[in-house]
Amino acid sequence: YPGEVSFATPGGWEMMTSWRSLALLLLLGLSGGVLGAQTTVELLTSATETGNTNSGSPFNTYWYDTRTEAIYLASELTAAGVPANANISAIQFKCYSPGGMTLEAVRIRVQQTSATTLSAFTSSGWSDKYGPSTLAAASLTAGGWYTFTFSTPFQWNGTSNLHIDYTNDGNAYVSGGGCFWRTVSGVRCGYAYNDNAYTYPFDGMWASYGG
Repeated sequence: YPGEVSFATPGGWEMMTSWRSLALLLLLGLSGGVLGAQTTVELLTSATETGNTNSGSPFNTYWYDTRTEAIYLASELTAAGVPANANISAIQFKCYSPGGMTLEAVRIRVQQTSATTLSAFTSSGWSDKYGPSTLAAASLTAGGWYTFTFSTPFQWNGTSNLHIDYTNDGNAYVSGGGCFWRTVSGVRCGYAYNDNAYTYPFDGMWASYGG
């Protein structure tokens, strides 16, 4: 069966942001700056939150391979109290429902950008911050946050938008799984999914399926 690319008129994942109108609660683990040792900040708390089990959503296990990108505006980080030059040490996604199997080769990449919308996957400029690592379904709790601790902190400059990329790369599937999303204006999130037709980092998955 073919993969697909979808656009959410969107928001961010709900992580401790995630990744399309994602209901990843973008929760950022911050260290240093004026926030002190370790502070957790949640973005987009005024936006509507909904559970999402669509194919391609983080934590969804219906396809072998998935990729999600999302942009969080500098103004949203500032409004949440994130100071310039803060070191982001982790992000969290809020789980809507655990998938039915272990996710393989989960990766997260981050970069700063002037872009405010997405029309294709971004192929350059990324900093690898997490994985590849497995993520067992038993590690996820419905309604709970899952923390992805970065290999090294990522310093946000205080003026650029934050661009986050999530992928998993497997060889099996089972239905189920998803995360929370928050809906905002503009096309700031995009995702795609497929069964082994592309190799990591799946740049062509978006172009092939129309965007």
